[in-house]
Amino acid sequence: MTLEAGILTRAVAAAAILVGLAAPPVTAALPGAGGAASPDARAEARREQRQRDSRLLRATRAGSLGDVRELLQRGASVDATDSRKTTPLLIAAGRGQTEIVEILLEHGADPKAKRRDQVTALMLAARQGQIEVLDLLVAAGAQVNDRSRTGRTPLQFAARSGSADTLRWMLERDTRVGAKAKDGTTALMLVARNGGPADVALLIGRGADFNATDHDGWSALLHAAKRGDPDVVTALLDAGASVKATGSSGLNPRTVAARYGHTEVMVVLVSHPNAGRMTDGSIGTTFRQAAGAGALNTIDSLLLLGPEIDGVGEEGRTALMLAVLGRSDEVARALIEAGADIEFRSDDGETALHLAVDAGRTDPVELLLDAGADIDARIVSSYRRGGWTPLMQAAAHDDHEILTVLLERGADINARNDHWRSALHFAAWYGHSEMVRRLLAARAEPGIVDDIGMSPAETARLAGHDILATTVATKVHH
Repeated sequence: MTLEAGILTRAVAAAAILVGLAAPPVTAALPGAGGAASPDARAEARREQRQRDSRLLRATRAGSLGDVRELLQRGASVDATDSRKTTPLLIAAGRGQTEIVEILLEHGADPKAKRRDQVTALMLAARQGQIEVLDLLVAAGAQVNDRSRTGRTPLQFAARSGSADTLRWMLERDTRVGAKAKDGTTALMLVARNGGPADVALLIGRGADFNATDHDGWSALLHAAKRGDPDVVTALLDAGASVKATGSSGLNPRTVAARYGHTEVMVVLVSHPNAGRMTDGSIGTTFRQAAGAGALNTIDSLLLLGPEIDGVGEEGRTALMLAVLGRSDEVARALIEAGADIEFRSDDGETALHLAVDAGRTDPVELLLDAGADIDARIVSSYRRGGWTPLMQAAAHDDHEILTVLLERGADINARNDHWRSALHFAAWYGHSEMVRRLLAARAEPGIVDDIGMSPAETARLAGHDILATTVATKVHH
């Protein structure tokens, strides 16, 4: 190479170096080569993240520790949520999945996270009585006095668990024993519904107010009486709970127990030293509630207290009437044997027999007739059913079974009500063709007219039953 050529080569090389130093770097627009990702790539990344998060929620629900661990290592969000804002930690805590709770917390899960209804993992673990999970959550910073959307506290969730150990765990952590939910419910009321006597004693020992009431006026004792647990009722009475406390419906624990047929609870409420003596009014109300509930043992016990057996409650109905309507034939029989007035009239002028026919109940109809009930008793009322007899009711209801009983017992087939209408008028008006046929076969008089001069045939025609009207009219001419 000549000297000139060498000098020229070095000059070109130097120029190339200078150009390289001055020029900006060029980035290749190839995937994975660095630089900003395309919109499609970002969308794909988001889709993959959602898939990982969804799989993490499913794995947690399935209790698969291995899958949970793997998905977290692959980048699934530890606080992923479903449509209810439920996180994996909430799911695992509510299912008592201690190992999964532990690994989620190790990966930074939020122990204070809440669902849309503001329920926390601590609340769910408390409801299931999961003490190991509770320990982990509190150590991670969960709050023992949080409130759900309905105002429930973790202690109240624990009260639903039926676990005295869980209640004790909560009470050892400065929880508010008397806190009320938005509906006025306390932990003691929830224990009365779900727990045992030890739970009651534990809460009362920590200062729970046993006479507090919810927004419906129901105390813990009322809730226990409705539930029907005599041991819980006894525990509340031992503590001094008031039997006189009434709800907004005017019920007291005895009437509640009677309404739901809880005989053992009634025995406690009558005999406990702190229960006090029942007043005549209380005995009567409880007596009728027990009759309607079919609580035969309670009725037998209350009869010893000398209730007014024909005392009335709502709509002027006696215990016998309520037993008939409540489908308790044994109670009805016991009341009749005890001297109940089978001809007593309600505010609507009906006897127990009328109520039994209206209810379509053949057994009490026969029971009442066997006891001497007036088979042709007329409803005493200014209402449209004034003067109706049981046979008219059966005809109007198209009740063939009761019709058979009444006819066999000698009911007056041509009796008239206050508007001079017979059973045949009612069967014709309602278009009960087979009932009309049976009444006519039993010698119902087709020519009877009511107080406006209409016969059963004309009544049927007025109601649009032309064929039936013709059938009845033909009988008139015969």
